[in-house]
Amino acid sequence: MEPDALARYGPLTVIIFGQLISVSVVFEIVETKSDKLRDAVYEMPWESMDQSNQRSVCIFLRRSQTSIQVTAMGMTSVGVQTMVNVSSA
Repeated sequence: MEPDALARYGPLTVIIFGQLISVSVVFEIVETKSDKLRDAVYEMPWESMDQSNQRSVCIFLRRSQTSIQVTAMGMTSVGVQTMVNVSSA
């Protein structure tokens, strides 16, 4: 805890934690918007559409069944809760 080390590495630490918070919030927003998109596609009135539009809606339905979720190395999801766990450790 020397003043020179604190002056050198303090701002770096603050910047890195700021980036961690920003990235985790963005990934959380992406996941939330993905869920909203899935709900919007399911609520479309496909019965009253012509056949080509029904096919397009069917493609959207298939693609939106799995939500977009960013994972770290395919093991754990990245989001606000993960950021809190990392910063509290």
